[in-house]
Amino acid sequence: MTRHRSSDGIDRRSALRAAGLGVLGLGAAAGTAGCDRASASPSPTGTQSAPPGAQLLYLIRHAEKPTGKGAPYGVDEDGEKDKHSLTPRGWTRAGALIGLFTSGYRGIMLPRTIFAARPDGSKRPLETVTPLARRVGLAVDATIGPDDAAAAAAAATRAPGVSVMAWEHHAIPAIAAALGTVEPRPPAAWPGDRFDVVWEFTRDGLVWRFTQIPQLLLDGDRSTGI
Repeated sequence: MTRHRSSDGIDRRSALRAAGLGVLGLGAAAGTAGCDRASASPSPTGTQSAPPGAQLLYLIRHAEKPTGKGAPYGVDEDGEKDKHSLTPRGWTRAGALIGLFTSGYRGIMLPRTIFAARPDGSKRPLETVTPLARRVGLAVDATIGPDDAAAAAAAATRAPGVSVMAWEHHAIPAIAAALGTVEPRPPAAWPGDRFDVVWEFTRDGLVWRFTQIPQLLLDGDRSTGI
């Protein structure tokens, strides 16, 4: 399990968090038109929990990254330039994901387990779910290699209740395929320019039911799936 440090540079880190937390209301304010599944009303009590015995996986791509062509640059949690980290927009999305996964908005349920690809090179999957993990008091399981789709799918299958998994986009379709029987079949590739979609898998016996949920968190997010 990955334990997150509380380090120096608190002013710069707080600024990054503020940027993310400042847009938490944006997703709730956005309409539900264009979602690939039927929209659900916000829970009257906020957070929703999965029914006993239910198993559900939210598979997301890490948030925005540097393009390698100059600004915007990747920065770590302390605001230091780091090509393996999220861009400022990516940190903003990471903060906004707190609201998406804790408000009960559009029927999205509170996770019991959070996974991220092991930060062998890219730190972005782990950084993407770190604000959410802190808010809900969970440690992030970042022990699985980024290219080990079979192990990621197996871990998701073992996790009880609701889990969130953040990964690199090229491996996400392979993780979906490794789950077993998935209906309908997910797209075979995840476009390089999409950071704004949640793939939802709900266990139904030996079958996983698949749908897509547009995040609608930041300006420019699309209202369609992949």
